[in-house]
Amino acid sequence: DCQDCDFNYIRNNITFVNFVREPQQAQVHILISEQKTASEGRKFSLRFLGRENFQGMDQNLVYTSLLTDTEDKQRRGLTQILKMGLMPYISQTAIAYNLDIKFDENEVDVARKQDEDAWNYWVFHLDLLGEFEAEESQNELDVVSSIKAERITETWKISSELVYEHQQENFKDDDEKILGKRREWEAEVEIVKSLNDHWSAGLFGRYKFSTYRNLNFSLGLAPGMEYNFFPWQQSDRQIFSISYSAGARSFRYDEETIFDKTKETLPYGRLRIELGLIQPWGEVDASLENSHYFHDLSKNSTRLETNLSFRITRGLAVKMEIDAESIHDQLYLPKGDASREEILLKQKKLATTYEVSVLFGLRYSFGSIYNNIVNRRF
Repeated sequence: DCQDCDFNYIRNNITFVNFVREPQQAQVHILISEQKTASEGRKFSLRFLGRENFQGMDQNLVYTSLLTDTEDKQRRGLTQILKMGLMPYISQTAIAYNLDIKFDENEVDVARKQDEDAWNYWVFHLDLLGEFEAEESQNELDVVSSIKAERITETWKISSELVYEHQQENFKDDDEKILGKRREWEAEVEIVKSLNDHWSAGLFGRYKFSTYRNLNFSLGLAPGMEYNFFPWQQSDRQIFSISYSAGARSFRYDEETIFDKTKETLPYGRLRIELGLIQPWGEVDASLENSHYFHDLSKNSTRLETNLSFRITRGLAVKMEIDAESIHDQLYLPKGDASREEILLKQKKLATTYEVSVLFGLRYSFGSIYNNIVNRRF
């Protein structure tokens, strides 16, 4: 039960068990969740849930890959951990006598000591991405570059990122040429301190320049607190957290706004509730966030994001994604009407009181319960 695993490779390399399509049909249900590590690697948490004659035989294992690991090395490592986790169950069956245990001393990696880390947990990323699309009457160029530095330990999380984005579109309509450009600069800094198993404190700063949002300059700084009802050590399978931050934002606008402002500094707050569950019956990833300005609480926005997947019964699953936002804080909107080109090319953000996106689907499977065979022809 894994969203990002190479099932063909796993089936080809673990041949001493039968794979089935549905968890309800399995004697051992393996639930795999994934998180990013401090060094941009991936931590896989494997929960082995015993059923039928293995009822009560549950265990938890972990596999961690490095940022520099290839996809092949990662899938080989994860498959090895899967094999190890299956051994307690295999040992209770007749095929246990057909298995052998091998130990290769030459392949044992000795963990580095903490004082051998010359970078002291700091990780840096440099990205430059470009995309060009063209046809006879139009073309589009997108350039995104970013610099990121972060240091993550059990006690501290320090992260800073600078992103620049340039988007340019060209259209030909008879003899007329239409050019659209959008540019954005964004910088974020966050410093988070782990206080105990449930509480965290943080300081958050943000700078933004955006031709799309009429922002020549925007700077915000806010301290915050967060409480997780579950211990953070269980974040790979369950999170229910509430956080609140409050501070000030300073704005400088390219054009005078609909509120007759060219600059302003405002106190604001943000409340966020997040729920994340990865369980045998499915997954829930939901968040509710409200941002508000203290000078006028009617100037606020509330956003709901959900990603739900449930197994209703054997063979039947439902999936739903909702992204809905109530918007009443577009203080940056410039006076006057947007031009036809600005609307069609989405060069400027338009006034709106809501944004909604909904995805819903059902899947029903029936037939043979086995899922062992791999056939990649054509």
